[in-house]
Amino acid sequence: MDQNNVPIVARPTEDSVKLWFKASRHQMDSTCSIRFVSRIFIKWLVLLSTLLVPLAATTLACSREADPSSSTATRAAGGCVLASEDADWVQSALDGWNTISNDVLELESRPLPWIVLFDRSCAYHLAPEDQRLPPGAEQLSAGLSFGGQEVPVFSVEHEGGVLLPDGMQIPPTLAASASVYDDKTKPFFVLAMLSVWRGQPEVQGIADVAAFFRGVMAHEMVHTRQLIPIVERIDELKEQYDLPRRLDDDVIQTRFMDRPGYVEDYRRERELFQRSIESGDLQEKARLLSEALSSMRERRARYFTGPDEVYAEIEQLFLAMEGAAVWAHMRLAEALPETVHFESDGNSSWSQDQGLALYRLIDELVPDWQERSFGRVPEAPIDLLEQALAALGEQEIPDKPVGQISP
Repeated sequence: MDQNNVPIVARPTEDSVKLWFKASRHQMDSTCSIRFVSRIFIKWLVLLSTLLVPLAATTLACSREADPSSSTATRAAGGCVLASEDADWVQSALDGWNTISNDVLELESRPLPWIVLFDRSCAYHLAPEDQRLPPGAEQLSAGLSFGGQEVPVFSVEHEGGVLLPDGMQIPPTLAASASVYDDKTKPFFVLAMLSVWRGQPEVQGIADVAAFFRGVMAHEMVHTRQLIPIVERIDELKEQYDLPRRLDDDVIQTRFMDRPGYVEDYRRERELFQRSIESGDLQEKARLLSEALSSMRERRARYFTGPDEVYAEIEQLFLAMEGAAVWAHMRLAEALPETVHFESDGNSSWSQDQGLALYRLIDELVPDWQERSFGRVPEAPIDLLEQALAALGEQEIPDKPVGQISP
């Protein structure tokens, strides 16, 4: 029997990649006691080992289980059914992704990736590969659609362990993630249903959980369109450089924040980018952008040297990934303010905060940035802005694009 077609049940290990919801504005609470301020901070944690098992974000696996009283009853006498309230929310989230992917990101049309949703009792597999479904999965008539096509839905009782397309098994706790399977060639997405989230301390600061998680779903779906080429590039970098076992979207922040002068240099350039965003005068915007990019180049030249040169590209990969995803969440909330909520207080991780700032400018100044950021290793945000600035006549494009590493 083909092993690729047989689900392999395994608990997450250090060789998997996990998306954790940040414990605070600065660090992860090792006991999984998670504090939210005004929004959920999502962290993409990539654990690299001898054989990279890449995921854009996997799951929050807390030892504390969700309160059963907060969960919608989905296990009927005949098995699992998708409650109408949940089906309506899923449909609205799919419609939101359709809006972002087609009208905002202008991506080529693609079928949905495999999506795994779950509550306390059941898992629901949307658009799955039938031969990879967990044993006992049964097809439902859920009435979901995407792009004018019916979305097939299968349900299965998970008995405390949700089986994912990559063969990993996770507990039915708080989770929102995108990942890859089938030898890193296909993306999938997993999300805990609203009934798992509601009533939990982690979301008490969120006024409308359903509206917020519509945006979270769009965020992770953006990752499913970026993952494959980025994973391939990270594998290549592992072949060339001695990288630590653990890499995440905060790797620059955690590795360099204690270096003398680094935080001050970062904050200086971040402030310049923000002032450029806010300027309504094109000439002043260009002047401030030029200063911000000069500051960024100087910082990168000062700190990303010798054995740390690889982080010049790693920084840009994470800025591209998180920046585009957070920007998509923001734009969806602007397009559908009644059904999608977005908040940003500027105190999230550097990759998300700086990434959002960069992509706000990129969207304003680089007309074709979408085709240069999806379906391939994304062009470094700094390169996109350097080229935009050159087009405005402010400066020349560097001979060697910053962020690309010579073999």
